[in-house]
Amino acid sequence: MTLVYETGLDVGARRRAQGKINEDNVAVNLLEDGHLDRCRGAGVFVLADGAGGENAGDVASHIASVEIAQRLTQTLWDLRSFEEGRARSAELPSGETDWMLARIETVVRSTHTRLLQRIGELGLGDAYTTVVVGVTVGTRLYYAWVGDSRLYVVNSHPTRADSRAVSHLTRDHSIVERLRQQGQIDDIEAQVHPQSNRVTRALGGTADEDPAASTVQVETSHARLFGDDTLVFTSDGLVDAYTDAPALHERYQNADDPAAVEAEILERSVTDDEIRDIVLETGSLSTATDRLVDLANRRGGADNLSLILCRNSGLDRSPATGFPDRTYRTDADPLGNDPTIVRDTDSL
Repeated sequence: MTLVYETGLDVGARRRAQGKINEDNVAVNLLEDGHLDRCRGAGVFVLADGAGGENAGDVASHIASVEIAQRLTQTLWDLRSFEEGRARSAELPSGETDWMLARIETVVRSTHTRLLQRIGELGLGDAYTTVVVGVTVGTRLYYAWVGDSRLYVVNSHPTRADSRAVSHLTRDHSIVERLRQQGQIDDIEAQVHPQSNRVTRALGGTADEDPAASTVQVETSHARLFGDDTLVFTSDGLVDAYTDAPALHERYQNADDPAAVEAEILERSVTDDEIRDIVLETGSLSTATDRLVDLANRRGGADNLSLILCRNSGLDRSPATGFPDRTYRTDADPLGNDPTIVRDTDSL
């Protein structure tokens, strides 16, 4: 098996001191079967960051991670059915990309419905969770997300000029990202904005919502994978680790010389470049995961933290020239057609 992964879960330094629990959940299923001397591997990766009333976030993220992982794993097994005595290819035909993305979206939407049903059955009052989902089949990654949990891919080619690259494949469904897209705040201010924990999309809701009438917008995309890629799924607890961000944000807004405060913001934040460097400088996924958790806690550990790191070294090395653009892109409304309701993933 060349597809390997490592997971990390930590309650976070601040919440540990408060005696709180970790309301994040992760689920991973790897599939491998051999036929005619060919080994075929695929994987399902789900990370959910819950929020709500007393321990309701834990329930929401657990339901979401288990439900989505189970249903997408069954989808992968169904794709491996025999046709006229021959096993299907390890790759999906190009025409089935849209089908796979639609399938992932359907599973996430139905999980939203199921979660609302369980909220009513369990009398939780309210329960929410963000989610980021990845399905790997051969050289393709199919992924979807709701909320501000993220997916990165870190690439390291030994000779390419733009190696040591990190691509942020998702875009947060959040108040801060909306403000950034509208040009109301810059990238530096976004790092410490006081509304960083307010999302505009989430699975779940309140007990008085009708599961049959409620829906959620799911964003999907896909990318080519290489043997020198590492996927990083993470909750916002990694990048929003600094506990005194609101005070630093106020200083940045009021500073006569914003550049001095900018340097302090970058020093205290967990940046995409730091994520890249840790992944590339460590020899194993386990070590990289431990270092990312440690970094978040050293920066303040403001929230729960969950991580999934995975790679498939059996794939071809990335090209030395003509490397594909894997930056975030979508055909959707660039500002998102999100509902006006927002959810606070830190205190609900």
